[in-house]
Amino acid sequence: MFDLGGAGDAALIEALRTATRAEAVAAAQRWAIIAALVDWHCKDEDQAQASAALDGWEYAAAEISAACGLSRESAAGQMRIALALRDRLPKVGALLEHGEISAKTAAAITWRTRLVTDTEALALIDAALAGVAPTLGVLSQKNTEAAIDVWIEKFDPVAVHCTRTAARSRCIEFG
Repeated sequence: MFDLGGAGDAALIEALRTATRAEAVAAAQRWAIIAALVDWHCKDEDQAQASAALDGWEYAAAEISAACGLSRESAAGQMRIALALRDRLPKVGALLEHGEISAKTAAAITWRTRLVTDTEALALIDAALAGVAPTLGVLSQKNTEAAIDVWIEKFDPVAVHCTRTAARSRCIEFG
């Protein structure tokens, strides 16, 4: 482990800030690599390849799963986050890349905005969320989602309604 025994309070806080920023930058780099792997495996897919038993997306998910020690479902989730930060939410992605937000905040934003399909609305949402994203990390998950939904509702109310409906329709039954 790291020897920080002689460091004072201010030095420890600064070391923590630096490590937190580096963690966010590393997450951004990881998701950029994942997006590149998805591109590599899914480029130039025609209809026959897209309906094959193991298409480019599944092949990329398998490789990412093995490389990161994740389940196939978790790898696919990481792939969706990576592509969203690069292609749909570049301003939020830039914040992560510069260590200004956490990977958890970036992931929450990508998942809450996944049903926004209007490109103009998405650009407005990206810009608005980039402005408030650095303050979201201190909120609970529920309050973070509510803060994100404010901007989605402002620029694409149909998407936030679909998100809430989808969340309410999830249920687990035992028996």
